Amino acid sequence: MTFRIGERRNLSAAFRTEGHDLPRPLKSKRGFKRLHRYKPQTLFTRTLIMILMPLLLVQGVVAVVFYGQLWEVVSRRLCGAVAAQVATVTSSFERAKTSEEKLWVIDSASSSSGYQIYYRESGYFTPTAQNQITGILNQVMFRALENRLKHSFRLDLWNPTIFVEIDVKVDNGFLSFKVPREFIFTSASYGLFLWMAGTSAIFLVIAVLFLRNQMRPIRRLSVAAHSFGRGEEDIVLSPSGASEIRLATEAFISMRQQIRRFVTQRTEMLSAASHDLRTPLTRMRLELELLGSELDKQRLGDQFTELFAGLHADIVEMEHLINSYLEFLRGEGTELASHFDLSKLLEQVAQGAERNRLKITRAIQPEIRLMGRVTALKRVFDNLVSNAARHAQSLSLTAEEIDGRVVIWFDDDGEGIPESQREEVFKPFVRLEQSRNQQTGGFGLGLALARDVIFAHGGEISLLDSPLGGLRVEIILPMG
Repeated sequence: MTFRIGERRNLSAAFRTEGHDLPRPLKSKRGFKRLHRYKPQTLFTRTLIMILMPLLLVQGVVAVVFYGQLWEVVSRRLCGAVAAQVATVTSSFERAKTSEEKLWVIDSASSSSGYQIYYRESGYFTPTAQNQITGILNQVMFRALENRLKHSFRLDLWNPTIFVEIDVKVDNGFLSFKVPREFIFTSASYGLFLWMAGTSAIFLVIAVLFLRNQMRPIRRLSVAAHSFGRGEEDIVLSPSGASEIRLATEAFISMRQQIRRFVTQRTEMLSAASHDLRTPLTRMRLELELLGSELDKQRLGDQFTELFAGLHADIVEMEHLINSYLEFLRGEGTELASHFDLSKLLEQVAQGAERNRLKITRAIQPEIRLMGRVTALKRVFDNLVSNAARHAQSLSLTAEEIDGRVVIWFDDDGEGIPESQREEVFKPFVRLEQSRNQQTGGFGLGLALARDVIFAHGGEISLLDSPLGGLRVEIILPMG
């Protein structure tokens, strides 16, 4: 049964008015959010984990199976053989009548078994209890002796020597067996673990080298994309790596060529159109000046004089508009990106503002190196300073490096821009000043062109409230 959105809302309201509560959606647990911050971010790390996790899982299963079956079975048989040998020697020692027979039993058992066997008539002897046994090998050996011997015994598997000590209570003393550890402990486990660790290390090295080789074309593609976004033209990129990466690289190269072709064609077309418009405007201006001289000679009425003045002002305004657009096109179409000192550039802008009698204070971090188009950025900074000079009495210029990025603030003490209109002023030909006076309102291209230039450098530009009471222009540029 389905409902429309409005019907569903009405049903929910009615359901609540009857005293019922709708089930609330489950909220994500904070623990998962915390784990999300620690998960690997790079493709290299994620791929490496995808390779290592099955490998470690398989090795863990092999180790468990080995310990649970093969190692325990082998150890049980070895310990059973040692326990049987100890029980046989103990039984033969008890059946001997004289001291010479007992000594012969000990000597023959020592030479045939490889154990060191002693008989001690006195000494401290404390039988081993089952609750004192820890470890798999200890438990296996204890159970084997317990099944074979009817005497109390003491077991010491963790003696720092190379022997396992087994003391068996007989008559008035006890038999002491020193069994070499290789009789009850197989070294195959060490070999297996060394083999698994060695092959895993070799496999890890091969995987790391292979992944680094596969990640290199992706990094080159990323660097080329960022460099192209900043206007760098000298980045050489050739398809390499896996077929998918080659396809992505070829697509990027084709896109880069199309964008360059489009920008070049647009720039040339607009430049040619602007030049073509300047020719008739210049001719019209010359004709008006000649007509003005004739009007002065004939001394016509004020009506013709005002008409002439209006036409002349319109032509001058159109010329200024075309010149400003041509100036932008010249910087956009021909300038190449290069490394430069941003601190010196901002200092030059500040000195130019001071020559125009603008009160300016600056806090510029020295030696800030950037990669970009110097002329285009200087035009942006000059435009922001000129806007502040028209609408404010003083300006504060700040630039510093923060977290690998350069942050520039232009703070003035003017009237500012209302927050609702701050996005509108970035649109072309939008002017907050409604008069036709270009000295106070401009043409509405300054901030629009400034945003284009900043975006072309991979940066951001925004308008905020200034601590001085006016407008703050914040520019963020990536280091290069």
